[in-house]
Amino acid sequence: MPTKSTLFAGDPFAELGVPATATSDDVKRAFRRRARETHPDHQPDDPHAARRFARLRAAYEAAMERIGRGDRDDRGDRSRPRAERADPSRRGRGITEHELATRVRAMRDAQTLRRVWERHGHRPLIGAALARNLAFPPEALAALRRSTECHWTVDAAIADRADVPRDVLMGIARLAREPIVGLAVAGNKWCDSDTLDALVSGPVRFDAALENALAAHPKLGVQAAARLAARHATNVGAVIRLLARGDLPEGLVQRLSSQTTRPHVAAAARSDLLRRGLPVPPPRSPQRPPRSLAGYWR
Repeated sequence: MPTKSTLFAGDPFAELGVPATATSDDVKRAFRRRARETHPDHQPDDPHAARRFARLRAAYEAAMERIGRGDRDDRGDRSRPRAERADPSRRGRGITEHELATRVRAMRDAQTLRRVWERHGHRPLIGAALARNLAFPPEALAALRRSTECHWTVDAAIADRADVPRDVLMGIARLAREPIVGLAVAGNKWCDSDTLDALVSGPVRFDAALENALAAHPKLGVQAAARLAARHATNVGAVIRLLARGDLPEGLVQRLSSQTTRPHVAAAARSDLLRRGLPVPPPRSPQRPPRSLAGYWR
């Protein structure tokens, strides 16, 4: 646990993607998971990886320091020490980052939003609030991403906008890592087959919701569908939906029809081959023989 004060601008728990009531073990698990996704050694093609990992490390140290001091309050703002929250002399002397983000979401003047961006746009919480405000000009979204170093909360807010430029949406799809960003990209009305192909082939971390959304997307191309179905970690429902398309490569469908660990996928693949008039390979025997009555392998 850090012994000296950590300088981190913002809410470290929001940066790590955990609630402010998270324990030290939750913070450690979140840091390890995010570190594997942001470390420069794992992202050699990302020019912002080093700065993003440094910010993540600072957020981890700040969160652990606050947990060690016990200065969190479940009933109020968790981004400041309890002594500062309870001090009435601070009233009227400024607003917190959360309060500023709330005000930003309610602003309707584009010039005021630009001034907030120039002063506080490097903070992911403020950047996400600016991106969610439809009064923020769409031509400045690319610069907003750069100022926040393509933070995942900002990317998700930008991808939710209906007026996002296509090149910005494509850039988000190429660098998306969090499933919530992938869901926002897939749910955008301007998302096409090229954007989905960039998303599936990128570093995004798949979960069941994202896999199901991609499998049901009407603009998912054949290559992206084959790449998604070829992942052994893709959930069974999504693979069966992809097989129902009827346009997956023959070699992939034959390989899926021979699976013994996912019998529902194998049955759907065999049905697809029969429907297309293609040869069906013989079913594989289990890797282990059945157990005897005594419970031992024969």
